[in-house]
Amino acid sequence: MSAQQPQRRPKLENGVLRLEGLVVEKRLTRVETTRYLVIDFHSGSISVYKKPPPRSEFSAMKKKSRSVPSKFFSSVASSLTRSNSDEGGGGGHMSCENLAHISRQQRHFDDAVWNPKFTVTSSVDWKIRDVENDDTMFYLVLPADYKKQDSEAEVFSMTRVGQRVSYRSMRDINAASPLGAIREGQEAVGGADVDSKPQSFANDNDNSSVSSSGSKKSSLFGFKRVPAEDQEIIYQFRVLLDGNEKFIWLQAAAELGRLSNESAISLVSSTVDVTKKIFTLPMIGSGRSKVTALRYAEWARLIDQKKNVSGFEYDVHDIDNVKEMGDSGKFNSTKLVKVIPTYAYRNRRMTEKDLYNEMTTASEKWEDFRGQKVGDRDEEVIGSLHAEVLACHGLPKLDKLSSTDAVCYFVCGPYAFATDVIDGFLSPVWPSKSRRACIFPMFHAYQRLYVGVFDDDGVGQNDDFAGRVVIDMARLRPNSVYDIFLPLRLHQNTYVRKSRGVIHLRLRVEWHNEKKALLSYLKLPKKVKQLDNAVTLNCADLKAFRNVVLTVQGKDVPGRYKQLVQKGLQREMKLYKTIMKTSMKEQMKDIVLYVNPPTSFCVFLAWMHCVYSNSMAYVPVYFVASVIALLIRNYFNYGVDEEFNFGFHPITLSEMFQVLLYGGPNTKIIKPIKVTRKGEASKMKTASNDELDEEDEDLMHESVFDGGGFRMDGDHMEFPWSEAGRYAKKTLSEACVDASAMFLEDDEEDDGKSSKFSALRRKASKASLIPKANREDDEDDEEDEFGLMVKSSVPQAEGSEMTNGQNIGSEGETIRRRSSLGPTDAPTIVTSTKVWKRVTDPRGLPEQDASVMVKARKTLKEDIIHNKDLLHKMTKRLFDDRMFIVNEEDPGHTAGEELALNQAVGVNKYKSPIVAKIAEYVAPGLEGLKVGLSLWRAGFNLFMWRDPFLTSIFFFGTVFLLCVLIVFPWRLFLFVVGFGAVGPQNWLIRVAGLIPQKKKSSGQGGTTKKFDNKTKKKSKKAGEQSNYFQFHNHTTTDQGIDTRETKSHKSTHSVHRAVVPYSPLISRRFYDWPPNPSLSKVDIYSK
Repeated sequence: MSAQQPQRRPKLENGVLRLEGLVVEKRLTRVETTRYLVIDFHSGSISVYKKPPPRSEFSAMKKKSRSVPSKFFSSVASSLTRSNSDEGGGGGHMSCENLAHISRQQRHFDDAVWNPKFTVTSSVDWKIRDVENDDTMFYLVLPADYKKQDSEAEVFSMTRVGQRVSYRSMRDINAASPLGAIREGQEAVGGADVDSKPQSFANDNDNSSVSSSGSKKSSLFGFKRVPAEDQEIIYQFRVLLDGNEKFIWLQAAAELGRLSNESAISLVSSTVDVTKKIFTLPMIGSGRSKVTALRYAEWARLIDQKKNVSGFEYDVHDIDNVKEMGDSGKFNSTKLVKVIPTYAYRNRRMTEKDLYNEMTTASEKWEDFRGQKVGDRDEEVIGSLHAEVLACHGLPKLDKLSSTDAVCYFVCGPYAFATDVIDGFLSPVWPSKSRRACIFPMFHAYQRLYVGVFDDDGVGQNDDFAGRVVIDMARLRPNSVYDIFLPLRLHQNTYVRKSRGVIHLRLRVEWHNEKKALLSYLKLPKKVKQLDNAVTLNCADLKAFRNVVLTVQGKDVPGRYKQLVQKGLQREMKLYKTIMKTSMKEQMKDIVLYVNPPTSFCVFLAWMHCVYSNSMAYVPVYFVASVIALLIRNYFNYGVDEEFNFGFHPITLSEMFQVLLYGGPNTKIIKPIKVTRKGEASKMKTASNDELDEEDEDLMHESVFDGGGFRMDGDHMEFPWSEAGRYAKKTLSEACVDASAMFLEDDEEDDGKSSKFSALRRKASKASLIPKANREDDEDDEEDEFGLMVKSSVPQAEGSEMTNGQNIGSEGETIRRRSSLGPTDAPTIVTSTKVWKRVTDPRGLPEQDASVMVKARKTLKEDIIHNKDLLHKMTKRLFDDRMFIVNEEDPGHTAGEELALNQAVGVNKYKSPIVAKIAEYVAPGLEGLKVGLSLWRAGFNLFMWRDPFLTSIFFFGTVFLLCVLIVFPWRLFLFVVGFGAVGPQNWLIRVAGLIPQKKKSSGQGGTTKKFDNKTKKKSKKAGEQSNYFQFHNHTTTDQGIDTRETKSHKSTHSVHRAVVPYSPLISRRFYDWPPNPSLSKVDIYSK
């Protein structure tokens, strides 16, 4: 029993306020009978009656003599149903008369007419405990020492498991003949009236939390004695309607401080539970109880909103508000759906409209990472990002037998967050009480938010990847709440126009110091040993590692060869080659022919000025001036253009200049913006202009997901150099795989009726079928030649041939000669006076005779990988393609960790051995190609103002460089450089021996010493590792709470470092920003 909570009794005017209603009591002997439960808010007591209070007109009626079954059915029928013309006439709907309701009437009945079975006063520590695995059942819990006057009361032993409680009966029951459900007053003699159906035919809700341990064996040997403090008296009650009615009872107990903090769960019973529920209302939505269910759904919503039951008036008999509800717009106002996650909305059902409103409200739970230490880095926090996922629309069905069980992963810098799993919805919704919101610290303004959507397949299984989006924080204005819809993408570098669904996010960025945010572009992440400048995310398990890698890298992870990826990179390279060749030729032609007279005239003046001054010193000046002119032109055409940004104005150049001059702590120079949702007037049915009012929101959703809304089409909108009209961004309807009803569950069958979403389903299915383009690639010829490359790259045996007494090396090696002068047999280098013969390689020049066999020093695969790594080294790893970093100092490091991480993301998984062999050579080559393409993309995005922070700094730098070049003393500069580089003083320095010599590498002893130091440092670091942030997968959360503290892997034995792309340059190919303005909006944040 949880600790006693202080009672909170409402203030009553007349002293009478009760929650009462008909419930069903279930007893261990498998008996179900109706009871009338009353909670008195004034006295704080709870009473149980055998029947509802009699009506005045029937109280004096003489009871007729009837048989037991006829009495039973007539009493139940009179308690539950009555004819009511206000509800459609003829008893068409179920009455609310004896379901849970508030009563304020005084009652004065004779004890002989209506008296309780028992009453528990407020002096007794009674509790109401929820049953987690049953939508309609709850327990009345009494202390074990309570003097029970009811023969039906049963004592149970209690076992606590975290925040849950399970029970076992203390009464011995003969398991040889388990009893079924029998009616009250009916005798079970010889099992004649016992319902002995097997468990497979029982109702789903029969999974009670109270289990019987009685058996023939246990009755002989007895039970282990249970302490009295671990025993409770339990009454099992079940409501007749649905989870909303149960929620009302629980909230009433909570208002009195009588709701237990622990919920009940079931244990495995030694006897078969074959209880058959005979007291049930018709199925929700069947028409007979639909109006009643809607009334209680609205009442439960108001109770949840006001956090009390007795504080307001609500008449469940009033159906005027229900009759006004209609099925207009995107969301159904009469259809009830179960709210997930169940721990936050236990037993709740809402209409689609109410669930949408619940989704849009502010999140109640936030996971704040600003106080978490990473361990690898200790950098200053300059801001924060508030991120929420609200919903997904039209996700692909990734399981054959069920719908997508969606879970979202957020990755921002060295931190990650996983949401709750929303089971069985192709368009899942995360309500405000669910685990959906987090706060990330910001160390640099060029951080990015990666959001990945997965289909949860359970513990120990790889989750199916649905898609991802990437958002640059530099595109967001501070103090602005971005409510955005973004299409999901599957790949990072490969353009495939395939529907993957839409994600609905809400974001807000705050900068503590705007000037530091701008200047953060001038510094890379802090260098640390083993990791260098790379930013890694510490993953505690392989499932978390795999999902993080897919979130930040996409389906085409680095190192994994796919023919589709190869084709995409080849086509992208061909696109850039064609455009650069054509654009340079056409630009020169336009300048010569004065197609753009101002540009041509400026070039002419610059040329003539250099000729007149008889100097080339002004060439760099005019080149930098042309760069500045190009930046200014693109700034107005793309950077701040209204049509190109669709109203989502980025930070302007003037604001950046003011931040650079006047920025500081708590300065708010960058102003927030407000953007309203827009739609095409031709697509909207009732809108007279592009902007829609909030009252037209339902109509707007329906029209947009039915093929309306904006089509974002323009040059450079989808990816660099994408053509308008050919590569338009997908509309929200085209991005949905199946845009059926927003809250469609996987167990709902299509009834064949036409709906408002039928046209959208047809449209989405057509959009997913992309016609095959004409095959213009040359990859087939390359694949034919690749077999020869593989064959020629097979290394030779260790023993190499000797020619003329010389040991022939591999390609890139030269001839070695043995020296007989020294005591050792070490090779020496043949010195030469020829400059071109003095190579840095100690083995000299490579062998050119093709008939001479050489020993392979590096295979073709190793040479490709070496060249790829050399490209990354030359670019300072700004385009890092590593998925992970294996640190030998991490706790739990093993020799096979790298292989296990590669297998987790499927790098080395190929069905065909031929494809596997090809991948060994092509995959590293493709990664090297990605470096070159990334460099092109970064330059393009820099000049197109895709990152206003970075381009502003670059613009300011070029303006400053222009000023310097105008007054730069070229003659003095060239004199100093020439004198220092080739001056005669260098001869004196060489003769004097002042040039430092290269140190020889240390011997084996130095390596051993270094290893010992590592070992010592490793043992020290292992003890501190548990205090650092480690990301676990979403299965470690229970009821929205991280359960790492209660699990054995709190201090994990292994850490997998997933590399998070962290570069000031935007090198990815596709643009997810700006969002579609049909439904996206921006509001000014107000606390």
